[in-house]
Order: sequence, then C-alpha cells, then structure tokens
Amino acid sequence: MTQLSPEALNELARRDVATPITGDELQTALASPPFVDGGLINLRDLGLVPNCPIPAGKFFRCGQIVESDQANQWIRDHVKVIVDLRKAGERKRSPDPEIEGVDNIWYDPEQDGWKAQKLLIEDFERENGSAIGWAEQYVLVLRYYHRTFRAALEHIRDHPEDPMLFHCSAGRDRTGIFAWILEYLAGTPEKDRTFDYLLTRIGIEPARLMFENHFKTSWGITDLTNKGYLNAMTLSPDCFTLVTEEVTKEYGGWDEYLEKKLGFSKEDLDKIRANLTK
Repeated sequence: MTQLSPEALNELARRDVATPITGDELQTALASPPFVDGGLINLRDLGLVPNCPIPAGKFFRCGQIVESDQANQWIRDHVKVIVDLRKAGERKRSPDPEIEGVDNIWYDPEQDGWKAQKLLIEDFERENGSAIGWAEQYVLVLRYYHRTFRAALEHIRDHPEDPMLFHCSAGRDRTGIFAWILEYLAGTPEKDRTFDYLLTRIGIEPARLMFENHFKTSWGITDLTNKGYLNAMTLSPDCFTLVTEEVTKEYGGWDEYLEKKLGFSKEDLDKIRANLTK
C-alpha cells in the first residue's frame, strides 16, 4: 500500500477536526510510519518518529487494548511489558490482557490524590482553548500519575532489553505525555515530539464515533459544531509549549520534574537515556 511522507502526515494531522478522515485516505495514513498494524487503536512505534534516536521495535504507544486474536498475537510477538496509564474504573471496564511472558505495570493515581477531574466545556471555549484546556489537564497528570511513570522508567533503567507498550484509553493525552517524556530523554527534537503528539488526530479516527458520543454524553451537547467540543477534540501544536512552561515554573524543567517528583538521580536519568537509545 502507498504510504504518506512525514510531511503529508503532518499536514493531515492538522486538518480541522470537524472534517473526518475516512476511506482510502485514512487507510493510507494508518499504513504509514510511525503507525503500526497490530490490531490496536492508534498503535505507533516511537522509533519510527522522524529524528527520534530510539531504535524501532522497542517502545510502542496505543489506545485501549481491545482483546482480539490479532492484538494478543502482536503483543506476544513484540512486547515484554505493558504500562497502563488509566484509572481504576477504566481498567475495571476493560482490563488489560494477561499474556504469558508479558509483565503489566499500573498504579492507581487516585491513591496519590487524583480526584475525578470533570472536564468542563467552558475550559475549552476560551481563545486557544485546545492548548490551554489540555495543558491544564496534563499538568495534573504529571502530578498524580507519577508512580506509574516512575515504575515504567525504572523498568527501562533496569531491563533495557524489554520492548514496552504503553497506553491509556485513546492513546492520546496520558499516553502522549509519557511519549513526550521518553522522546525528550532520548533527545528527539521538539518539533518531532510535537509531530508525534499531533498524529493521534489520525490514529483515533477509526474510533471517532466513540469519542464523539463520550463528549456528547458528558457535556449534554448535540451540536458538534460547538466551539468547546471542537477545541476538546483538537490537538494543538502549542499544548506542550504551555505544559513545558508550567513544568519549568513548578519544578525547574523536565529533568527537574523527573528528579524532584519521580525521585530519579542524575545517574539514573543518564542510564535511562542510554538504554532508550541502545
């Protein structure tokens, strides 16, 4: 099948979210690196992101793992550890598969002070609402999902030979944050980290109806041209600029977040960096 260049994928990922991506156009995009065909929604290989020093085949990201013969076999063949970035209720509704030879990492953020953060449509109706609304949520994720982030990074430090798959529900927000951290540690340029973040605009299109229904139910809206809804569905290239500003204010920067909040030493981070790029 024909594949799209990174430049063409980047252009497609920035298409107005009100316009669905469908048919051959979508299938061609999903057949293009860094997307991977493994029977999982929004499945991508960080090592196939342009200018990412991580070798291909080591770190994968996706959305909720819906069990199927294809997905389970792909995991058996490619993964040694699954990192689940969801809350307890999400896991209860759709638990990760238990596959022989594959470890599972998960900690409940609610035990660390995470309270149900109800997304408000008003948060996304502001000017640049997509970037601001999601950046505020991402800062909270960095604060309360730290145990799962730490455990996953410890695994990379101590078991560099293990291919890892990490996911949340859409493979978008919490997954996007952890991907950003790994790509940052590996030395991926910021523009390419942003490119990877934006690709979820394409990756979740097969499940578009599910996410539309989620927001319609949560916010009681029927008008899918609503500004707040469209901003919430949109991924902004400015989002992680705002997140980085907040991380710098609160901790001093990304390295300092990893040291102060997650408890790693500089030597730990050097080892993780080296293991990411082996």
